[in-house]
Amino acid sequence: MGKFTALLQLASFVVAATAGSCPSGINVVPGLDVSKYEGTWYEVASQNLGLLSACSCSRYLFSMTSNNTFDDHFTCTKSGNPRGIDLVLKGRIPDLEQPAKMEESPMYSWLPTAPYWVVEVGKAYEYAVVYACVPVAGEYIYIFHRDPHALTKKLLDVPSIQAKLTTMGINASQVKIVSHSSCDYPKTYMDESSMVI
Repeated sequence: MGKFTALLQLASFVVAATAGSCPSGINVVPGLDVSKYEGTWYEVASQNLGLLSACSCSRYLFSMTSNNTFDDHFTCTKSGNPRGIDLVLKGRIPDLEQPAKMEESPMYSWLPTAPYWVVEVGKAYEYAVVYACVPVAGEYIYIFHRDPHALTKKLLDVPSIQAKLTTMGINASQVKIVSHSSCDYPKTYMDESSMVI
């Protein structure tokens, strides 16, 4: 897939956020400590974009670039390639009084944004649940852990997380496990200029 085509697909995902409606009253983590939130996250389960449905070994490096902006560097294995997708998402925190209500743009800060709301986090910031509602396109859920084998080790209870999300009015029925079996994670992250999709 060409970079331009993928960019258009990702852009259409966030453009849809300008229309329709989403559940109201979604509670986010109060007083999220972004310094503790920074670091490597493994996507162990998700309700995700079709573009990423064939991914395994999904990993994000979340790093603050200022007090209210961040880079979220994503890699996943696709078609046997550990860098099947390798890109940097650009994010910001619109209101520092609510740091858990973030937003991201696909690769370029000038593109439309999509929500990145942290609705649950572990006491030691060992896991996190991120929610994004994109009207027309749907609801997106990301369950992250610091350990890629968290589910195998029974460190997380995905059905329990789904139940909590459901009580918040979020449709979590399509959450699926992301495989982290036999992963060959890239040793380094590519810079933005060498993005691969």
